Amino acid sequence: MSLKVTLALTGGAVFGAALACAQFAGAELPGESGLDRIQATNTVRTRLARGQGVEVKVGFHGGIWASTDGTTWTPQQSGIVFSFYAVAHGKGMFVAVGNEGALVTSDDGFTWTIRDSGTDERLRGVAYANGTFVAVGYEGTILTSKNGTHWRSRNSKTGDRLQAVAHGCGTFVTVGWNGMIRTSPEGSRWTARTSGVSGRLYALTYNNGLFVASGDAGETLVSGDGLTWVVRRPVRQGITSND
Repeated sequence: MSLKVTLALTGGAVFGAALACAQFAGAELPGESGLDRIQATNTVRTRLARGQGVEVKVGFHGGIWASTDGTTWTPQQSGIVFSFYAVAHGKGMFVAVGNEGALVTSDDGFTWTIRDSGTDERLRGVAYANGTFVAVGYEGTILTSKNGTHWRSRNSKTGDRLQAVAHGCGTFVTVGWNGMIRTSPEGSRWTARTSGVSGRLYALTYNNGLFVASGDAGETLVSGDGLTWVVRRPVRQGITSND
């Protein structure tokens, strides 16, 4: 969703914040490239990361694939049997996270090392910005690391499942069940934000100066700064209501 279209749909409610934080946040995902859709699930943006001339995708049953051209993908050995749900790149390192606290890292996208995440909760998201990795998961789990190898648990002040995390406008944002949204400037101290919904939020992206979260009831939540959110709820006959 482009900045122009999103602002039009929300009545320009996030216009000021969006312009203040607008920046290019990455290209669209490439095509399927012959990958098994069930295994690679590479239509999910958070399961792909780029860095150092290498693209990495993660998926079910410890699946990791790497490519140097975005066309030819080769499976890599992760040493993990649990499914991965997110991967990020920063500080010259890839970090992938998944079920039962699974966490692996790689300097090049091809050779992977299992790390101790310090939790057996299911991890669902990971992001990198400003020298810090942030991983999130079930039971309000939030982990941070400066180097990708040693991780520290943080107090999210919630027991809800956290499903995704993203960074933009100088802020980390995580979303989850029961309409939960938390923000942090550095990843260690988290503040509750009003989402305007009570259902499950399961996806979050930051692109072109906007955070966009998706709910299981079809809601789309939009924010320019991660602090204040506008809700778009689908209604019948293709008409969309704004809150």
